[in-house]
This record gives sequence, structure tokens and C-alpha cells, in this order.
Amino acid sequence: MNKKTILLIEDDQSFARLLAMQLVANDYHVNTAHDVYEATKEAQREKPDLVILDIGLPLVDGFTVIDKLKAMYPIAQIPFIVLSAQSREAVQLRAVRTDAFALLQKPPDNAELLSEIRKALG
Repeated sequence: MNKKTILLIEDDQSFARLLAMQLVANDYHVNTAHDVYEATKEAQREKPDLVILDIGLPLVDGFTVIDKLKAMYPIAQIPFIVLSAQSREAVQLRAVRTDAFALLQKPPDNAELLSEIRKALG
């Protein structure tokens, strides 16, 4: 079975390393990006199966990153899981508008995150 590739877009490098280790331990291949420029470059290079991203990114917010990635073919069809340290209500409407697969509070519960990943990847 081929490992599914996840692009993790997170500006907090310590948190990104921790989350990437959890995902790798659950048999996913993980690439990380820390801003919009790295994210678009990495998405074009790897064509991930799933994107997990933090809304609170430097330069532009995570929703802008989603819009940018969804404008790129074939990445437009990739599911997104959004992480936010803000209250769920504050970002829920924007998450729905961007067609995010799931919105999770940051830091996410590991079991909930893995469940959402499995659902998103079908």
C-alpha cells in the first residue's frame, strides 16, 4: 500500500515537527511548509493527497493559502483540514466558504485528527 502524502502548513516549527512525527508514526508521508511561498512550491512539487494548515500564518492567513492552492490544478481537488487557535465560531463560516473538509481546534486531539484524515482520504 502506498503511503498517503500530507502537506502540513504550519508556521510554528516546533509544533509542525511534533505533528509531523505523529503523522509519520501513523504511516503517512509528511511534507511541511511554513508560509504561503513554501506551501505553493511544495504543493506543486509533491501533489499531496491532503493538506493540513493553520489559519494563523505569517504574510497571509490560511484561508488565502487555501484559495491560492485551490486555483492550482490538480491541487484544487485536494481536501483541506483547517487548524485554528481562534474560537471555532470565529473561523467556521470562512472554513465552510473555502470548502474545508474539517475545522479542528489547535492543538488538535490526535484521535480526532487521525479520524478526520481517514475520512478525508476516503
